[in-house]
Amino acid sequence: MKTNQAGRSMIEMLGVLAIIGVLSVGALAGYSKAMTKYRVNKTIDHVTQIVSGVRALFGGHKTYAALGSSNNTKLIGKAHLFPDELISGSGDTYTVQNNIFGGTVTLVASDKRKNNDNKAFIITFTYIPKDACIYLATQDWGSGTSSGLIAISVKKDEAESLASFHLRDSNDNAHIASPNGGTYSIPMQISQATSACDGDENNVISWKFY
Repeated sequence: MKTNQAGRSMIEMLGVLAIIGVLSVGALAGYSKAMTKYRVNKTIDHVTQIVSGVRALFGGHKTYAALGSSNNTKLIGKAHLFPDELISGSGDTYTVQNNIFGGTVTLVASDKRKNNDNKAFIITFTYIPKDACIYLATQDWGSGTSSGLIAISVKKDEAESLASFHLRDSNDNAHIASPNGGTYSIPMQISQATSACDGDENNVISWKFY
């Protein structure tokens, strides 16, 4: 009798362990999705804050030329163009911190069209995982042109050449979405974003605003 009871107890124990294993896998998957969503939302907040900060600072100017062609950390820091999590330092010395995915963040002046007008600016986040990249590429940043978003570039492994990132440009190395041209429309369809965001853990996303 004791032997039979022990056998049943072992089977029951194995069943419990199996259930715990299944629940653990489900919990880990749910946690991973929740973290991705949190990081995506944080990135959206950061981009939105940067756009607002740049527009507020340059509201009385005709161009964004003062931003320069590379990260102007002094201007970014003193004018608080980046959220506090993305910038550190004081005085004339500032350092841009990594984004929430561990990649870089850059802000540069750009052309609204191909005439060196500096009437636009580009925000770039690197090291974006594929699932987060899909979320960000399909994000609706506003209705029509009211958002000021000209184009989105999704590139694998390396930064998009900012010199070639214009309204109607596209090439074999980047998937550029824009309202009036480019490879895809804004926001990207899920199927388009899935194709564009193929860099595993190291996709690069750039947003061009005016």
